[in-house]
Amino acid sequence: MENRDRQLIERAKKVLMRYLGMSEPQAHRFLERNAMNLRMRKTELAKAVLKMYDLGDV
Repeated sequence: MENRDRQLIERAKKVLMRYLGMSEPQAHRFLERNAMNLRMRKTELAKAVLKMYDLGDV
């Protein structure tokens, strides 16, 4: 996984923590589980989370 992908996932985790009150492990698990259930990469889900909260260029 590239550094840029890791940064994107970290940003998405911070958004989940801030807006949904999740802990860091909960946010990580949320991204992993939902990416698996939706059959998409974690980075794509992270982009969707950031887009949902309209947080800049993804």
